[in-house]
Amino acid sequence: GSRPPVAPKHVRVMFGPSLYDETIDFDERKAIFERSARAALNSEWTPKGLKFHDSMTKEEYEQALVERPSEVQSFEECIEILKNCSVLVGVHPDQAAEAIVDCALAYKKPFVLLPCCTYHRDFPK
Repeated sequence: GSRPPVAPKHVRVMFGPSLYDETIDFDERKAIFERSARAALNSEWTPKGLKFHDSMTKEEYEQALVERPSEVQSFEECIEILKNCSVLVGVHPDQAAEAIVDCALAYKKPFVLLPCCTYHRDFPK
């Protein structure tokens, strides 16, 4: 049977192997996720590239998540979504493009990447 459609959840994280490489210790993967999620909330794209703001405390990060209910709240939720999603989509993934492809291959998921022209020289193939 088919499932009813659901709104996608936003995974705001610096996407990398800790999200899909199960050879990495679980607790280490979770710690990496938490650090990269805070870093992602502390950053923004500008015409000159990625800009990081002052570091956010754990409490500030947790409050920011309350204000963003469509965003993934935990490492476990993120992994569950990646394992059970229908497709992985990277929109302007820049340096995360390779990790998204690797994740899709690891979880045997179809994927699509909509590249950004800003970093096209970094990924010529």
